[in-house]
Amino acid sequence: MKAVIYDIYDWEKKIWPQIIADHGPAVNISWICKQRLGFTVRRHTDYSLDDIDSYTSNPTNIHLDFYDEASRTMFLLKYK
Repeated sequence: MKAVIYDIYDWEKKIWPQIIADHGPAVNISWICKQRLGFTVRRHTDYSLDDIDSYTSNPTNIHLDFYDEASRTMFLLKYK
């Protein structure tokens, strides 16, 4: 199943505060996020090779890995 991807700004300023408002501060615990909303949060950094000797990182993205299609669909309907 394909992950839902947000940039760090959208996640921290828009989506995550709305999730906390809807489900309470306990949703910060990963297993509660898994049980109630059906996903885990993964911070992902893309790296590109600009120079043979150094790596530069692009801004961090948030990937939401869902456990079933129904949870993913409900999340997208409510928070996107």
